[in-house]
Amino acid sequence: MDTFIRYIIKRNGAEISPILTDLTKYAQYHPLIIKATPFPENPEPGQLFKIVEQPYPNLPIRVTYRVTVAVQDDIIIYSISGIPFLKPIIKYNLKQMADSETEVTFHLSIRGIRIFAAILEKKIIEAQHILMKRIQPD
Repeated sequence: MDTFIRYIIKRNGAEISPILTDLTKYAQYHPLIIKATPFPENPEPGQLFKIVEQPYPNLPIRVTYRVTVAVQDDIIIYSISGIPFLKPIIKYNLKQMADSETEVTFHLSIRGIRIFAAILEKKIIEAQHILMKRIQPD
């Protein structure tokens, strides 16, 4: 299951990249993430994070999982582990359009049990729309 969404953000890529590569900053914009903590044994700072998320704001249920962040040129990759039956990967491709405008291509790939993947895909996409609106300057 693969989904691609293109966003135009009215910020320079140099401003967006630190938000997407440091999940402690990313969590400040994400509507479902309560806390993002880097693992102290990281070989590089900020590479592996423990995420605590509340997927349904009206229910006191929290989910914990791990995200490994990798950067290859203008592509930021999140490899997510710890979600039973599913293997999600998120990629952000940043392309500078103008001095203060960046195209962010969001690519979500989920492998695993199809019904669970569809539910997770819906939650992630809804959260992405909110996150990208929050990253936009006022």
